Amino acid sequence: MTVLRPSGNPPRAQVVRLVVGCAIAAVALVVVLRGTDLHQLWLALRTLQAEWLAIALGSIAMSLAASAMRWRLTFFPDHARIGWGPLFNALLIGQMLNIVLPLRTGEIGRAYVLSASRRIPVGKVLSTIAIERLSDLAAAGTVALLLIAAGAGPDWLAGPGRALVAGGMLAVGTAVVLTVAAPRIARFITRVGSAIAPRFRPRLEAAVQPAVEGLAGLRNVPVALSIWMLAMVVTALAASTNYFLFRAFEFPLAPVAALVLLVALQIGNSLVSVPGNLGVFHAITVLVLTRFGVEREPAIAYSLVLYAVAIVPKILLGAACLSMTKRHR
Repeated sequence: MTVLRPSGNPPRAQVVRLVVGCAIAAVALVVVLRGTDLHQLWLALRTLQAEWLAIALGSIAMSLAASAMRWRLTFFPDHARIGWGPLFNALLIGQMLNIVLPLRTGEIGRAYVLSASRRIPVGKVLSTIAIERLSDLAAAGTVALLLIAAGAGPDWLAGPGRALVAGGMLAVGTAVVLTVAAPRIARFITRVGSAIAPRFRPRLEAAVQPAVEGLAGLRNVPVALSIWMLAMVVTALAASTNYFLFRAFEFPLAPVAALVLLVALQIGNSLVSVPGNLGVFHAITVLVLTRFGVEREPAIAYSLVLYAVAIVPKILLGAACLSMTKRHR
C-alpha cells in the first residue's frame, strides 16, 4: 500500500499560521511571566509533593490507555484485529503533532501512520478519528451541562460553557445523522462527483466506501454508548490530573475546580492554536486558578508543572515513536 506524503515546501498559509501562532505564544508567555516574583515562584515550586506528582503522572498514563481503548473500539466490528502496539504508536504520534503543530494536524498524521502499519484504508481510519472527536465533544458538552445544571461552575464560565453544551448537542446530532444516513450520503457524493468528473468515479468510490465502513461503530448502539463512556473516562482522568496537582501544591480547591480548569483549557486551546500550546496554556491556567483565589506565583508554578506533566511527556513519547517509525521504513 502506498502512503501519501507531503512533498515540497510547506504552503505559505501554513507558514503564516505558524509564525502567527509563535507570536501569540510569545505574547501570552510575556503576559503570564511579567512582574513575577521569582523568589516566590521558587518557593511555590519547592512546596510540590513528589507522591502527588507521581499520582498525576499515573493518571496521564491511564488517560492514554483509555484513549487507546476507545480508538480501538471505533474500528468495530474489526477492532479485535487492530494491534495495541501500532495503535499506541499512531496515537502518541498524533497527540505530539497536535501539540506541536496548529489546526490538529496530528489527526491526519496518525491516520497515515496506522494506515501504513496495518494496511487499513486512510479513509476508514479518518472516519474512526471523526467518531473519536465527536465523542470528545459530546463528553465535554456533558461535563459543561452538569456543571451548569449543578450551579457549580463560576459565572465567568457560563457563556463558554453553554457554547460547549451546544457543541456537544451538535456532536450527538451529527452522530445520529451519520448513523442513519451515511450510506445515502456516500452514494450522493459518489453520484455528484461522477457526474462532474466521470473518470474519477473508481477513485471516488475507493475513498468513500472505506469511510462509510469506518462509521460502523456508530450504527451499533452498545458500541456507540461504550465509546461515549470511554470518552467520559478520558475526560475524568484528565480532570483528575489537575486535581492531583492541586493536592501536590496543597491548594484547597474542590474537584469541581479541576473540571472547570479542564473545560477552560479545552475551550481556550481550541480557539487559539499555538505551537506546543505554549503561553496560551499557561495563561488560561493562571487565569482560572487566580479566579479561584490562588496567589499569582503559586498559580504560575502550577501552570509550569501541569505543562511538564500533561504536555511534555506526550511530545517526547510521540517524537520517539515517530523516530522509530521512520527508522523501520
